[in-house]
Amino acid sequence: MKGTQVEALGWAFRNPSTTDPQTMPAEISVARTSILDGVPVAQLFSPQVAAGLRPKGFSGGPVLAGTLAGCVAVGVVRWMQPDDIDPTRAVGGTVYASPAEDIIARWPRLAPRRTVLEELAGEPGSPGRALVAGFLDTHLSGPGGTLPFAGRTAELAALDAWLADPEASAYHLISGGAGTGKSTLLTRWAETLARRSDPALHIVFVPVSLRYDAAGAHHLVHALVHRLARVHRRRHDPTAGFEKLRDTLSELLGRPAPPGTTVLVMVDALDEADGWEPGNLCLPRRPGKRVRIVLTARRTRTRATAQAWLESLRLDPGSATTLLGGLGEDAVAELLHEALPGNSGRTADILRAVAPDLWRLTRGDPVTTALYLQDLRLRSEHDLDRWTARLRQARPGLVGYVERWWQDQKALPDDHRHQRRVDDARCLFGLLALARGPLTEGELRLLVSRMLEEKVSGDRVRSALGLLDRFTLPGSEPASVALAHPLLAEVRVRELRESYELDEYRRAYLDWGRESVAALWASGPRTVTRRRTPHRASGRSAA
Repeated sequence: MKGTQVEALGWAFRNPSTTDPQTMPAEISVARTSILDGVPVAQLFSPQVAAGLRPKGFSGGPVLAGTLAGCVAVGVVRWMQPDDIDPTRAVGGTVYASPAEDIIARWPRLAPRRTVLEELAGEPGSPGRALVAGFLDTHLSGPGGTLPFAGRTAELAALDAWLADPEASAYHLISGGAGTGKSTLLTRWAETLARRSDPALHIVFVPVSLRYDAAGAHHLVHALVHRLARVHRRRHDPTAGFEKLRDTLSELLGRPAPPGTTVLVMVDALDEADGWEPGNLCLPRRPGKRVRIVLTARRTRTRATAQAWLESLRLDPGSATTLLGGLGEDAVAELLHEALPGNSGRTADILRAVAPDLWRLTRGDPVTTALYLQDLRLRSEHDLDRWTARLRQARPGLVGYVERWWQDQKALPDDHRHQRRVDDARCLFGLLALARGPLTEGELRLLVSRMLEEKVSGDRVRSALGLLDRFTLPGSEPASVALAHPLLAEVRVRELRESYELDEYRRAYLDWGRESVAALWASGPRTVTRRRTPHRASGRSAA
C-alpha cells in the first residue's frame, strides 16, 4: 500500500551467513508499476539511497513491513536505476522491488504455510484481520481446546451440496432465533472447507460483530472489498468513502470468479448491523459466474422469516435458505461425550444417564447447553456425581442456569470480601447487559462506582470480572469485555426489570453519557465519534 514504511535487508559480503544484514529504510511510493518491458514491481523511495551512493548487496534481499501479524516480507529488492552521469548513484533514491504476491504466484511452494484460522482471517495487513481471527477463534476454540460440536450434519451437507451445484442460487441465507448456532455453523463450515486446501476455492469471511466493534457498514464493506480485490488481483482505493466502496463491492461481486475457481463470500450476523440497514449494501441480485454468497441473520421483530430478510436485502426470493432450531436430543448426548473425550467405564455411564436431564433443561438451546458443558469440562471425574445432582435440581432454560449459578456463588464461604465480589459481579453483569458493545475496565470502573455510590478500584473490577468469566469474552480493545451472547443480556435485563432496577442502570448510562459529551464539547472538538462516546443501552437488550 502506498505510504507503507518498509525496510530492505542486504548483505554486501561474499558470505552473508557470517554477518548481520545491512538495513535500508524506505517507503512505498507506488504500490504497483512496471519496468523493463512490463515487469511488475513496487516502487520504493529510500532517503538513505537519495542522500548517498547506490548501495551494494541488496538485490535479492527481502523488503519487510510491520503488520498486525508481525513482520512480513512484502517483496524482494530487484533493481536500483543507476544515474546516467554517475552510475554509483541511484536515480532519485528510487528502489524497485518484486512484489511478494507475484513471486508466490510464480513459485507457489515459496508461500509460508499458514494455519486454517490465518487463511480465513485474510492476508497479513487485511483490514479487520485481527478482529476476524478473534471471532473465528472464539467460535472454534475454548480454554480446553476445540469446542464440542454436533447435531448439524444435515445442515453442513446441505451447504456442501449447494456450493457444489452449478445450477443452485447464488445466495444462501442461514436464519434462526437468537442462540441457535448460526455463527458456529458458518465458522465450522468455513473451517472444514479451508482444511480441504482446495486451490480452486477462494473463501472470503467477514463477520458483523458488536462484540468486536466490527458492526459498522464501512468496516464490513472495506474488509470485503480488500479481500475480493486480492482474489481478482485488482487495485482499489482503501481511503474511499462508504458509497464508493459499496459501488466497488457491487462491481467485484458482479465479476466472474477467476478462471477455474469459485469465490465463496461469507458474511455473518447481518442482524448486528449498527446504525445502518443491511439492505443498503446493495448486493447484486445476480453475482458473477461461480460467485456464491452465504449470509446469516437472526430473526427479529421486523424480519421474522427468511423471506422477510431476503426482501429487505432485495434478493431473489427463490434463494436457498436454512432455518436453524435447537439441537436434537441425540446431539446433546453426543456433545456430553465430546466434552469429556476418552471417557469410559463409570464416567461414560454417568454421562449416558444424565443426557436426558440435560436435554430437559436446555431443549437443545446451544447457548444454555454450552454453559453446562463448560461446567462439565471444569469438573474432575470424582466431582461428576455432584454435578449431575445439581443438574437435576436446576430450573429449565438459560434463566435456570444463571439462577443456579448465582445460588452457587452465594453458597461459597460467607465472608464480607466474597459477598462484595458477588455483588460487584451482579452489578457488572447488569451494566454489560445494557451495553451496545464492549466496555473497557476503566469504563466499567466509572459506571460501577456510580451505581454503588463509592469509589471502586480497578483491582476490584477485575476481581468481579473473574467471577463472570464464563459469561464474557474479551473485546477488540485491550482490557475490554462484552457478554458472550445477547441471550445472556436478555436474561439479566429481565431480572433487572422484575426487580425494578432497570431504570437505575439506564440512568447511570445516561448521566455518564451526558457528562462525557459535555467534557468533549468543552475540550474543543465539535465532532463526537462513536468510539469516543460511552455505549448506551441497545434497543434489543433494554427494551
